[in-house]
Amino acid sequence: MQSEPLLDRDTFRQLVFERDNYACVACGASAAEGVRLDAHHIIERRLFTAEGEEGGYFVDNGATLCDDRQKHLGCHRLAEQTVLSPSQIRELAGIKTIVLPNGTYDGKYTKWLDPILKNERRGRGPLFYDLSVQRILAEAGMLHRYTMYVHYPRTWHLPDSPRRTKDDCAHHIIPFANQKVIASIKRDGENATIYADGYVHARSIDAPSHLSQTWIRNLAARLSYQLDPGFRLCGENLYARHAIQYDDLESYFDLFSVWDNNNISLSWSDVELWAQILDIPTVPILYRGPWNHNAIVSAFKAYQEQHGEQEGWVVRTADAFAYQNFKKNVAKWVRPHHNRTTVHNWREWFNSPDSTNHLRRIE
Repeated sequence: MQSEPLLDRDTFRQLVFERDNYACVACGASAAEGVRLDAHHIIERRLFTAEGEEGGYFVDNGATLCDDRQKHLGCHRLAEQTVLSPSQIRELAGIKTIVLPNGTYDGKYTKWLDPILKNERRGRGPLFYDLSVQRILAEAGMLHRYTMYVHYPRTWHLPDSPRRTKDDCAHHIIPFANQKVIASIKRDGENATIYADGYVHARSIDAPSHLSQTWIRNLAARLSYQLDPGFRLCGENLYARHAIQYDDLESYFDLFSVWDNNNISLSWSDVELWAQILDIPTVPILYRGPWNHNAIVSAFKAYQEQHGEQEGWVVRTADAFAYQNFKKNVAKWVRPHHNRTTVHNWREWFNSPDSTNHLRRIE
């Protein structure tokens, strides 16, 4: 949750203007000069959708910018175009707190929540394919800065999920009522994304590669040519052991989603079709049908009795959904006291002389 109170629109505007002395923080144009001012959302208000943050009306997510196009383009327009960055605007306004939507990873972002990579290129965020966003980015010649790569979103916990850290977000209500869902086993591995050009990354687009990803990179080299341009596969890289040892793996890669060139997560039936085409397994399925928490819990217990302890389970809607709606369509339950090793530790193990003890085996 955000640390400062959520305001109504009028109070937000008033407090932002008062803090900035009714003048544009970028060029100094003021209301006293007859210039039109805007209480600009530093991070787009449409991205704040969780309970208690709706609309992003937080003082530290606002800055006064001029919006008078009769005199010049207007600093508000430059911010919308991402010519003025959120970090620049915060510095100009003297804002020390970075306000981001709940569930967003720490990092640098554009106004539209496109992640800014280490090489200053940009990943495609949740609103990248929105036509209005495309137009305003094109207007400023910004589209060439974007890679085709997309990081996998943070998965929110279900209300009864016992394993949450201070950085995790939880749904306070069940988001799947009256919907058809797919519940699958959550295995203890590393998130992996494969693209049609053969590129592979973990959850973050520009995370450093590691020897434990060798197998998944070889898999990508063998199958990526079969993907449609702009498509990507997301799944679990199970090659290196983290906290749980599995003795009955069919593959070191379990597919759990396929995304198209418009950043739409395909329906589960389409995921299964792609798995057949590519001859790779999906994550093990516990349940499919109308949302039924008790039935999923029972299926999970039965699965553990047969296969041993698991990290947890994930539920998603069976139908396709857009990237920006991810947290409304996917959630997880993680076991209590899951002794998840840190990335640093399991990678140290992998590189140790007895690294064979930290590999898993395909049956």
